[in-house]
Amino acid sequence: MEELYTVNGQLTTLSNDTPPFDDSFYDAVVAELYGLGGYSPNYLTTPNGSALIQETADILNEGVNLGLSEEVDPAFRQALEQNTFIFSGFKTDKELREVSAMLRDENGNLKPFDQFKQEVLKINEKYNVNYLQAEYNMAVQSAQMASKWQDFMAHKDFVNLQYRTAGDEKVRAEHAALDGTTLPVEDKFWNEYLPPLGWNCRCTVVEVPKNSAPVSDSAEAIRVGDAATSKPSEKIFRFNPGKEQKVFPPKHPYFPKLAECKTCKLGKGIGLVKGKDCKKVCKSLEELQNKKADATKQQPRVVAYQEGKDIKQIEKDKNYKPYEPNIYTPVYKDGKDPDEDDFDDKISFAREAVKKGYRVWLLNKTKVDGVKNPDLLLERKGIYKLYDHKRIRSIKSLTAELDDSATQAPRVVIKNTDNNDNPRTIILAISRYFVDHPNAKEVIICQGKRMVSVDRVFCNRDERRLVKDFIRLWK
Repeated sequence: MEELYTVNGQLTTLSNDTPPFDDSFYDAVVAELYGLGGYSPNYLTTPNGSALIQETADILNEGVNLGLSEEVDPAFRQALEQNTFIFSGFKTDKELREVSAMLRDENGNLKPFDQFKQEVLKINEKYNVNYLQAEYNMAVQSAQMASKWQDFMAHKDFVNLQYRTAGDEKVRAEHAALDGTTLPVEDKFWNEYLPPLGWNCRCTVVEVPKNSAPVSDSAEAIRVGDAATSKPSEKIFRFNPGKEQKVFPPKHPYFPKLAECKTCKLGKGIGLVKGKDCKKVCKSLEELQNKKADATKQQPRVVAYQEGKDIKQIEKDKNYKPYEPNIYTPVYKDGKDPDEDDFDDKISFAREAVKKGYRVWLLNKTKVDGVKNPDLLLERKGIYKLYDHKRIRSIKSLTAELDDSATQAPRVVIKNTDNNDNPRTIILAISRYFVDHPNAKEVIICQGKRMVSVDRVFCNRDERRLVKDFIRLWK
């Protein structure tokens, strides 16, 4: 696998442009697998296993959203994001098989946990730093070309396509040989040689009016394309992201091999092929997909902003103005909605969040099928997250408010005005919330000057330890 991700003799490394991977998801899985004594594909459906998949998919989908045009068909975007989810699932399967293989020494004895944890840190760096960098870049580039392909097909009667490199000293000689190749949109050359043709490939394809440039010889172009992708690690890039509506090549080694699987729904979606454990992994991923679909039915699409690329457009939205440094509100008189009774609570939270390095937007009230938009948008280090906001006057109402928030956003801020707080009651209610709502990601609970964030990974521990650890945070 390392050879596949090696470019110019070196493994790819994480750049500042790539969203950081949250190592807490990996750490939780490592600890759990040690306790279980090994890994099987069924583990992918557990809270920690699915959270690890989703963390990878979320990062790759940020790349997809960065690469896609704003006007792309929502169904097309969904197909690409479906592909990144399946890719992330099989990547996680491959990664955890390597982790599991490190559990025992040469005599078959379970290693001490500290030794095991130290050894598998290298696996995390490999998969979630080095490989992830290349995969994120691939997501951006594939999405760009997939989006362009929709335009190419619409203009095919008037234009040809021309292959172009970045034109600098970093261009690979094999790719430079394709520079200027000009062929009709429907020429079979583009079935396999639409960029990117390798990790971190910066080549592109542009439209040129018909008769404005000589048309290349298709057979010769294919021969040059074959030569540019002749290594086993390069052959996997012979696919067309736009035609196939896929971000990652179907022949990537994360995926199983052998004869094409005709029965698996996921397999049909990415050209999956059936191997020894293919059905087990597919079954787990299909179960996760069904859970996500059920959760989506309960959670209407946000009208003004949604998780992903759209959410960042608020930067340019003239319907919001600065209220205080790094706090933005809708354009109301005095910056306050006269019908919003919890405005002061939201501003109070926003001020605390700003101290922790966030920028905060109080969002416009909008309803979809009677359900409100999220209330807050937080940004830090280029990561944007949507939150509902709830105020409770009694801990007894916490469960009901958490359940209600799940229809508005995957994260929620709870303002607790009950001074007779009970940390045990609070954390057990939050833990049940994560169990009942698969899409839920984070709860921030505020009381006085306290502001404590709890996520799904934190709650995935036995009750005694969960309560003890939360009380430590709460103090």
